[in-house]
Amino acid sequence: QIEGRHVSGYSWVETEGEIEISCPLPAGGRAADVRCEMESRRLAARCGSAQTLFEGPLSGRIDVEGSGWSVEGGGGEAGE
Repeated sequence: QIEGRHVSGYSWVETEGEIEISCPLPAGGRAADVRCEMESRRLAARCGSAQTLFEGPLSGRIDVEGSGWSVEGGGGEAGE
């Protein structure tokens, strides 16, 4: 298991078959404003049109069709 934390506030836990990324929403951000982009070798999440929560390449490939995302906590529901 690999764990890490970025100075911008997001953190991750990675195992052989799964990666979980957690990041706080900016002040005033709502779950309905979150958009997650998943490609086989890249992940990104944004809140609204301008605020990037995290973005970057992956060291390996992910199964995009078998992947999902969710917003936990207050502020409404969002996810795939």
